[in-house]
Amino acid sequence: MTAVGSGELLTKITIPAGKRDGFAAITLGVDGTCIANAAASLNGSLRIVLGCVDAVPVAVLPASTGDAAVREAVRGAALEPPSDVHASSEYRMHLAEVLAVRAARQAAERS
Repeated sequence: MTAVGSGELLTKITIPAGKRDGFAAITLGVDGTCIANAAASLNGSLRIVLGCVDAVPVAVLPASTGDAAVREAVRGAALEPPSDVHASSEYRMHLAEVLAVRAARQAAERS
């Protein structure tokens, strides 16, 4: 629930990062058009959500916090990244793996 009233438009929300969270993204230009992003949370087990690599954000649950486990979880997610003028499907898939590893490392470093 928000404080947005009738006729108003919510344009931005800010959620402060937790102590064991990580985020990585690749953006273009001043407006920050996103090619791919990953958010990780390490509260007990590692959870990663990938954005801009499928029709909706995709959550993956790696078996461990290791780079290989994170990459394997991303590959096993059966992603169908779009191709557009900014990036091919194959490049977005590659970025999903790289960014998931970066976000997971960042979350692990904060613990």
